[in-house]
Amino acid sequence: MRRHSPLETRKRLLSEKNVIWARQQKALVRVKRNVEDPLDPLWKEQWYISSTNPELSHGILTAWRSNRTGRGVVVAIIDDGLEIDHPDLRDNYDPKASYDFIDNDPIPQIHYDSANSNKHGTRCAGVVAAASNQICGIGVAFRSRIGGIRLLNGRVTDITEASALGFGLQYIHIYLASWGPDDNGKKMDGPGYLARKALRHGAIKGRRGLGSIYVWASGNGRSYGDTCSCDGFVNSVYSIAISSVDESGRSPWYSEWCASILASAFSNSKKADKRVISTDLHGKCTDKHSGTSAAASIAAGIFAIALEVNMNLTWRCLQHMVVRTSKVISPTDNDWVINGAGYRVSHKFGFGLVDAAGLTALARVWARVPKQHVCVETVKIRPQPIQTSARHGVVITSLGCRNSHDEVRFLEHVVAIISLTSTDRGSIRIVLTSPMGTPSELLHPRRNDHSKDGILNWPFMTTHCWGENPQGEWILHVRKTVQSVEGILQSVTLYLYGTKEDPKN
Repeated sequence: MRRHSPLETRKRLLSEKNVIWARQQKALVRVKRNVEDPLDPLWKEQWYISSTNPELSHGILTAWRSNRTGRGVVVAIIDDGLEIDHPDLRDNYDPKASYDFIDNDPIPQIHYDSANSNKHGTRCAGVVAAASNQICGIGVAFRSRIGGIRLLNGRVTDITEASALGFGLQYIHIYLASWGPDDNGKKMDGPGYLARKALRHGAIKGRRGLGSIYVWASGNGRSYGDTCSCDGFVNSVYSIAISSVDESGRSPWYSEWCASILASAFSNSKKADKRVISTDLHGKCTDKHSGTSAAASIAAGIFAIALEVNMNLTWRCLQHMVVRTSKVISPTDNDWVINGAGYRVSHKFGFGLVDAAGLTALARVWARVPKQHVCVETVKIRPQPIQTSARHGVVITSLGCRNSHDEVRFLEHVVAIISLTSTDRGSIRIVLTSPMGTPSELLHPRRNDHSKDGILNWPFMTTHCWGENPQGEWILHVRKTVQSVEGILQSVTLYLYGTKEDPKN
């Protein structure tokens, strides 16, 4: 039987009355766009990326295998500058996302000294966006763009801090800040007036109204008895506070605890433990990056991967997604509680280990959360002495601003603005319990804080009531742990952030 040519076959098919289209098919070349194991020399030491233990993994490899590597996302490191010509950073360096607020010029190149003291920003940048180029290791979001905002190698003022936080709002997607007040357990400090306004403006107006993402390291002062509730940057509604987890899933000795932490990421524990691989000064590599700075850098890289999947995520969308997808670690740790909305949350870990695989999967189907409302509950109290026992506490009855344009039925952040006097501030403990029974330790006693300044209008923030209904009785317990200390609780105002509509989608 004679074989018909493809052309003859096509003509015969088209002559049939029920055939309206016919074309010869050819084999096409299609290649899976998987990311293969990197060839970078320190890749095998990047345990925090390569872990396949489902209970102790960020799921970064899963995201990479879906070709999610941060492409198109810009991350700015607000720090002591960048070694912009580092061979593992220069391909991803973005001058449009960079500025030097110390020397007032557009190039954030670090200033070298004999002690190599200005390496912090370069190390944080490498964790986020070191290129896949057979040099050093590889960044979590190795195809993202990286900028440097030099702030910390000179005199910092409120205006320079505000300028750094507000730089490039319509271009930069994520800002990483691994710094804050001294972690010595004595300070109670945070952003000034202008910096607070810059944070709020960036979160609401940045990225053309979607909101800038501010990622903040929770702090390394736990060995000094410090708590991140005394850091006003970590306490901000507009930042995402990240604490550390060691490779076995425990809270390291340095990682501060507080109710403001949203989630955690890997870092080191003891000096002998594995640390985080990154870029170092003079074009070198390091295997010694550590602390909550390294953890926050990993989280920022994961958030860049999530934004690549869905660039329409708002700053609040991302926080909701982190709450829903983070993994519970060290589940037997006695600090975990289940809140009234069913979320497990901890002062050590927030809602758990940031999960790149979970975030990217959820980002694909995410619909925008409803408009945020802020319900303010002003509490009228008489100044009252602070006792060692506060069994009854201050009762704050809230209707969640029901039947008003500020109505909140589903909580996000809760902020208690508190003023009190004390002859020894470090002996004060403050716990806020929600109407659904969830306790948040707003202030833990600090052994090194002997200030007599008390607390003036300090905004203590908690994420622990996320998803709960705020209606009912809130109970604030303020007590002293030393009998001889004198103190007076003067005022309390409760800010309830959330939505009227159910944000679950």
